[in-house]
Amino acid sequence: MINRSSYKIRKRVIALTAVVVPLSLAMGTSAVGAPSGDSAHGKPAASLRHNEGNHGKPPELVSRVKDTIKVTGRTFKDLNDNGTLDPYEDWRLPVAQRVDNLVAQMTLEEKAGLMLIDTLNAACDQATQTRGTLDPAATDYIDNQKMHRFIFRNTVTSEDQAVCGAAGGGFQASTSLTPEEAAEYMNTIQELGEGTRLGIPMLYKSNARNHIDPNARAGINESAGAFTAFPKEAGIAAAALGEESRKTGEAPTTGDMSVVGASPA
Repeated sequence: MINRSSYKIRKRVIALTAVVVPLSLAMGTSAVGAPSGDSAHGKPAASLRHNEGNHGKPPELVSRVKDTIKVTGRTFKDLNDNGTLDPYEDWRLPVAQRVDNLVAQMTLEEKAGLMLIDTLNAACDQATQTRGTLDPAATDYIDNQKMHRFIFRNTVTSEDQAVCGAAGGGFQASTSLTPEEAAEYMNTIQELGEGTRLGIPMLYKSNARNHIDPNARAGINESAGAFTAFPKEAGIAAAALGEESRKTGEAPTTGDMSVVGASPA
C-alpha cells in the first residue's frame, strides 16, 4: 500500500496519463552472470542478431553498480540482479517489448514513483567547498519515493563564475557548476538509479536556458551560463517585425516569421 504522506504535494507535477520508462540502459563491464541461451525470451537467436544497436554495432556498456551478462558474445546489464537476461535488459529488442516486460516487474510503488517529478539540484559541501555534491533530499526521493524524474536548476558556468552556495530547497539553486561538475553530478545520480531494484535510469529536465534574460526567474527559466543564449519569444517576434519594417519603411503589425527560421503554421 502506498504511503500517501510520503508523496509531498509541494511544487510537484503528477503525470496522470502514462508511465514513461526511460530505456537508454547504457553506461564498462564487470562480473559475468549466467547467460540465458541463444533463444533469449523465446525468440530464435537469428531474429535477435540483426539489431545490434548503435548503427549496427553493439553498444559499449559501462556498469557502475550492477553486474553485466554475456549472451552469444554480447554484453548486457543485469539491471535486476537475477543473473539472467530479461527482455527489458536486452537492447536488441523493440522498445515496446522491453517496456512491457519492465512494467510487469514493477511494484505499484515503483509505478507511482515514475509519475512524480521534483527539483533535485546539485549541492555544495560547505566544509570542503566541493561543488556538485548530493542534496540530502536525494536519498528520500530515490530510495523511499521511488522517483526517477527530476528538474535541474543549477546554473552551469565557467570556473571563475561558479559559486558554492548555501543549502536550499525547492526552486532554490544557490550553487553553480562548471560543465565538468554538472556532468559528474549527473553520473552520480545515474549511478543511484542503476543501484535501484530494477536499475531504471534517471531522467532530468530543465527549464529554458536559451533566453537572454539578465534576471532569470526561479521556476520560469534558468541563467544561460555556459550555454549559448538566444532571444526568447518577444525578441524573435521583434526580429520578424524589424525585417518587415526595413522592407516597407513603416511600423508593421505583422511580420514574416520565416526570416527567423520559423515555418508557417
